[in-house]
Amino acid sequence: MDQNLNPGQEPVSIELKNVSKHYGEPLVVTPFSLTMEAGCRTVLLGPSGCGKTTLLRCLLAPETVDGGVVRFEPGLKIGYVEQGFQNIGTGSLWQFMLRSCPEIMAMREELAALEARSAQLEAGAELDGVLEEYARVTKRYEHADGYNYEAFIKRVLIGLGFEEAVWDKTAEHFSGGQKTRMMLAAALVRQPDFLILDEPTNHLDIVHDRAFLDNIATRILEMEGGHLTSFKGNYSKYLVQKELQTATLEAAYASQQDYIARTEAYIRRFKAGIKSNQQRQPRRIRPHPVASHQCLGIRLQIRHDAHRQPD
Repeated sequence: MDQNLNPGQEPVSIELKNVSKHYGEPLVVTPFSLTMEAGCRTVLLGPSGCGKTTLLRCLLAPETVDGGVVRFEPGLKIGYVEQGFQNIGTGSLWQFMLRSCPEIMAMREELAALEARSAQLEAGAELDGVLEEYARVTKRYEHADGYNYEAFIKRVLIGLGFEEAVWDKTAEHFSGGQKTRMMLAAALVRQPDFLILDEPTNHLDIVHDRAFLDNIATRILEMEGGHLTSFKGNYSKYLVQKELQTATLEAAYASQQDYIARTEAYIRRFKAGIKSNQQRQPRRIRPHPVASHQCLGIRLQIRHDAHRQPD
C-alpha cells in the first residue's frame, strides 16, 4: 500500500517513492512514499529490529532498494553518523578530524605535487599545462573551503565540548559519549545538506532522551511492522497523537467486532427460523390421478340416476 506521508508539500530535497526492501523472502520495509525538506528534523522511532537501519541504508545507497525510487536534488551532500566506532582509528582526535574530508586532503596533496613539478620545468607548453591543472584544482579547493578547513574544525570541536587540551589525545582516552560526539563532529565538518544519525543517543551523556527528542524533532516517523507513520511535531506531541490514534483504532475495532457479532447472531436466528417453519408445516398428500377419476365417475353416475323417471 502506498503511504504518502507528506501530501501537498513544497518542492523537496529528498523524495522516496514506493520504496520497499527485502532480506530474502521477508519484506522488511513495505512500500511507502516520503519527502524531506531542508530544515526538517525528522526522528525515526521503532522497536529494535523493525527495519530502521535498513531504511537509512536505502537513503545512503538508493541502488540497493528492491522497489521504488530514491531521488536527490543535484549536488546534495548527505552526512551519516553510524553506530559503533570502528572508523575512528587509533590516531589523535585532531588527526581523526583532518581525515573527515578526504577530498580536501587529496586536493592539498595534488596541489603540492603540481607546485613541485612546476618548479622543475622551464617555460613552455608543459609548464603551461601544469599551471592550468593547478588552477583547476585550486578552484575546486576553494569551492570546498579548503583554506578555512582547520579553522572550521576548531569551531566544530569547541562547539561540541572538546577543549583544545584534548585534541592530541587518542580515541582510547574518550568515553562512548565522547566518541559519538567525535563521529558527529566529523560529519558536521563535511557541511552536509542532510545529516543522518543512526541511534545517536546510544552512548551520549544524556540523562533524558525525551528532552533531547523534544528539543530536536520537528517530525516523528514511527516504524512498526515495516510500516511508516508520520506525526508532525516533537516527541511529546507524537505521544499525544499516538494515544489519540490508538484510541481511535481501538474504538473502530470494537465497533467492527460488535457489527460482526450482531450480523452472525442475525444469521443464526434466520437459519433457525427457516428450520422451525419447515418442521411445523403439515405434509400434503395428493390423491392418485386414477382414484380421482373413479370417484368423479361415481358421483356423475349417481347424479344421472337420480333424474331418471321410474319405468
